[in-house]
Amino acid sequence: MILFPLSGSEAHNYSLNIFQEDGELVWQSGYGDYAAFRRTTLFGEPVLTYFAGVSFTERWGFGYGVIYILNQQYENIYNVTLFKSTYPLESISPLYDPTQYQSFRWIEMHENLITPKGTMFAGAVNVTPWDLSSISGPKDSWVVDSIVLELNVTNSEILWQWSHLDHVDQVSLASAVPTCPLGDLSKNSSYPWGPFHVNSVERFGDGSLLISSRHYCSIFQFPNLLPYVVVRNTTLPCFRGYSGCDFTLMNDLSFCYQHDAGLHPSHLPNTTTIFLFNNANSAVVSHINQTTDIFLSIDERNMTASLLQELADPDHVIHSVSQGNMEVLPSGNTVMGYGSVPTLK
Repeated sequence: MILFPLSGSEAHNYSLNIFQEDGELVWQSGYGDYAAFRRTTLFGEPVLTYFAGVSFTERWGFGYGVIYILNQQYENIYNVTLFKSTYPLESISPLYDPTQYQSFRWIEMHENLITPKGTMFAGAVNVTPWDLSSISGPKDSWVVDSIVLELNVTNSEILWQWSHLDHVDQVSLASAVPTCPLGDLSKNSSYPWGPFHVNSVERFGDGSLLISSRHYCSIFQFPNLLPYVVVRNTTLPCFRGYSGCDFTLMNDLSFCYQHDAGLHPSHLPNTTTIFLFNNANSAVVSHINQTTDIFLSIDERNMTASLLQELADPDHVIHSVSQGNMEVLPSGNTVMGYGSVPTLK
């Protein structure tokens, strides 16, 4: 089965879709603004999860909404939300001013990872005033704070949370400027600057988290232990795709503006294998580097990161400036969804 949402200015129908490999339609949702559609397991039963709400395209790159969970009969069994409201966000066409919605009252659109214990990791954003004079920005600026949450699926209780702006001493704002320049952003609440931009969360076996930050071109590991934990000085320090940060890059490894970072079985001792969808393009930099899938190995003892494999079609070069995902199949093959470019391979 192939699952994907249809959206964008050229989409004939904003909907969720399930197709067989032969192209036969199995199920289609009603009209809505959707993202992060996936099949997973909750309390031992197969379920479908997805975001529905309002999404904002590049310059903002986030959304406000609710995570819906469906059972095998496509019946809605749980809604994960920060705001108990019956307001039908899922029925609204995409709008273009995020200030019409109150921040941190809705789940963000990128992630809805269900854990074996019946909780969910998701994101949220908070558009908030911030002093950016330390990076040559306005003192009275507006910033998008990226927030990671663990919530109880059955009642939406927040069990754990992490905020980037609570930890700028560990993940500095200045480090984001090369790949996410201020430009004319941050000057008002309608055009906030979003430096961190969490777009995926994965869970290690020990409970720690692998976090992908698109605009830092980085992935981080930090412990899922207590609210407001410190990011750095954990098992996996800062790992930046274009410079290494705390790691030395090897075998021509390079990535930036990535999505969908996940864990892959490692066959080498004392290493962690990670896969990710390497956009290598954004609203800032585009049509220079090809979008690819990457498998990389992190050696935590020697603080090195090595390219294991890079997947791309040499006969069809694609530059995906936003969104995207990859999935490793049981056969070992990989499916790539190219996000802003409506292509599956």
